[in-house]
Amino acid sequence: MRRVPILDTNVFLDAANGKISVSDWKILRRSLPKSGCPLSAITLGELLLGLARCTPEMFSQAQESLLLARSVSKGRVLAQPESFAWENVFHMPRPNPGIDARKLHEWLELACRAKTRAALIETKLRDKRALRRGGRYVGLDLFGIERDIVAAQTGYIRAARRTLQWLASHESDDRTAPRARSAQRLVEKLKYTYDQENWKRRTAESFLEGSGLEPTDERLDALATRLDAAFTLGTTLARQTFLGTYRFDKNPSDWFDYLQLHYLAKRDYCFVTRDKRLIHRIAECAQSQSVFTFDSFIGSL
Repeated sequence: MRRVPILDTNVFLDAANGKISVSDWKILRRSLPKSGCPLSAITLGELLLGLARCTPEMFSQAQESLLLARSVSKGRVLAQPESFAWENVFHMPRPNPGIDARKLHEWLELACRAKTRAALIETKLRDKRALRRGGRYVGLDLFGIERDIVAAQTGYIRAARRTLQWLASHESDDRTAPRARSAQRLVEKLKYTYDQENWKRRTAESFLEGSGLEPTDERLDALATRLDAAFTLGTTLARQTFLGTYRFDKNPSDWFDYLQLHYLAKRDYCFVTRDKRLIHRIAECAQSQSVFTFDSFIGSL
């Protein structure tokens, strides 16, 4: 079975900047199904953030990565990763699914059709669907999107901290000890022993928390299997955080990598990145064969 690649943000940025050869990009394009490879909602957000932060003079260069993304995806944008994973594992809509995929598609189209940054922001783009209903011009609130993405980054970092606290409370031998003393004992324990499979199980329980679904063994097993790469990365970074060798707030893109790996919940998807650290971090997990560097993916075709 040929895997459909979900391309990391850095793949589009490197292709736009000439760090990926034209010949390799052509090999990628020829390998894709007729429907293309869908675009990650996380990648779209990161590329739009680049558009929001660029100068007017750099607009065309920043837009190039979005044009490449639209070209290989045929305009298809996936649902936000946790909602996507939920629907593929449990075959039901996730509570509070986030921004609708159709809205994400509209953002992509508007960003690609603009000729200048001003035209994109100042509502000078025709909304083709609205023209059938009398016509109007629409724009893209780049500053609002930037604000939302930064808020999402902050939210994900807070979620990471809550997950760390949750893991600590379940790992600690003394639930009644003050938090500082309990955390210090956990750090000492993690220097010598670390049950990653148990932590991944706890992460699956946390994923279900507040959903209304009972955390049965069947559901937890399904999550642990289909999100093994994501849970491996998350728990690896969690352990490093407890040991004081890593900080989520200094590496927000790593949390986005964690989210990107949720797309592997669909069995015929693979993830393609330029980040060799990510490959190393999930090398021992069961889904490691579904994560490629760009070069290794091209070499496999």
